Amino acid sequence: MQRNCQCQSKQAVNNLALTSLFVAIAYIAVFLFEIPLLPGADFLKYDAKDVFYILAACLLNPMYSLLMCFAVPFLQLITISKSGIIGFIMNFLGCVSFVMPVAIAVNKKRNLKQLIIGLVIGIISLNITMQLWNYIFTPLFMPAMTRTKMIPFMLRFVLPFNLLKGTINSILALSLYLTMWPILQKSGLTHNFTVLESDTSSRKLAISLILLFLALTAILLLLEQYKLI
Repeated sequence: MQRNCQCQSKQAVNNLALTSLFVAIAYIAVFLFEIPLLPGADFLKYDAKDVFYILAACLLNPMYSLLMCFAVPFLQLITISKSGIIGFIMNFLGCVSFVMPVAIAVNKKRNLKQLIIGLVIGIISLNITMQLWNYIFTPLFMPAMTRTKMIPFMLRFVLPFNLLKGTINSILALSLYLTMWPILQKSGLTHNFTVLESDTSSRKLAISLILLFLALTAILLLLEQYKLI
């Protein structure tokens, strides 16, 4: 039992070290490379940090992916972000909605098919989530953008931006996965970083958090519908 505890402790340290490495790489990617994708919407900027979340999800369980989704936006908030706490919330929600379906899918079985399924669900989830939350939050920091103007704005800018962003990051993640995964398997790193704790419990907790997030979204939409926010 003592040996098993030592193995689990060592495994946790390895997992946190790998998570920290991916957080650092993702933050550097945002710091060095942000570009607008759509003409007339320079405030919607593409970055590639989700690619590194996906790669981490292929090695670790969903809770480490969730930790990354919080850590990188928080680092942006306290360093380079100009959009404040609302920008942090939107950033976090965007990461969670895209990355967690992938993390849950590959946690069930780590193969290319599960990764593709997760990415497709992630793109759909990202677009639905960002449409809903932009409808709620955008008027709060852009007073001129009333909610009556939001639907045309979202259809013209938010929807195509997130479709492009999700698709580009999915293609990049798949390309890196196909290139790096065989190398990691041969080196034994996939075994070194596969978690020892129950994957089932981790997956259930991640799903519960996503359901809680969806419930919060529904509550906010109802409050907005009845003009309570």
